[in-house]
Amino acid sequence: MSATPLPHPELDDRPWFRQFWPWFLIFLPASAVVGGLLTVYIAFHHRVSLVNGDYHKVGLAMQEDLSRDHAAAALGVRAEVRLDRAGGPVSIALVTGRDPRPPAHIMLRLTHPTIATLDTDIDLTRGPDGKYHGRLPRPIAGEWTVQVQPWDLSWRLTGELPADASRIHLRPRSVR
Repeated sequence: MSATPLPHPELDDRPWFRQFWPWFLIFLPASAVVGGLLTVYIAFHHRVSLVNGDYHKVGLAMQEDLSRDHAAAALGVRAEVRLDRAGGPVSIALVTGRDPRPPAHIMLRLTHPTIATLDTDIDLTRGPDGKYHGRLPRPIAGEWTVQVQPWDLSWRLTGELPADASRIHLRPRSVR
């Protein structure tokens, strides 16, 4: 009498692609690949530009060009900027110091601290009252870097506009 073997409870006759463990083991590296590709996509399509201003590369370091700040200090230029954060009017009272002929147009550059696409350049025209007038293209909120300069970029005044302020006094930066 021959004995028939009993079926082993751990052996499964189903093909591999119908079982749980092979798919589980494939899922782990596949999810890492998908996550990596998603990270690369986000990095290239949502870049953040944090370097603003006049910088140039010196060796492996970044160094700011302060020549326009020196020019503003030499001319004795100062400004008072008033703006309506809700997207309203902007006016700048500019004291040109030693420059007898103030420019007909100046540029107001508003730079967002982290989102470069929000940066705005506004053309301001000198009015009969001696002030420069323009308009914000959209409402602004939060802190901003404010830069006033002529269109020939011969000098500049820079300052930080706090989140709760609508007026800022700009003087040449103390440069060494």
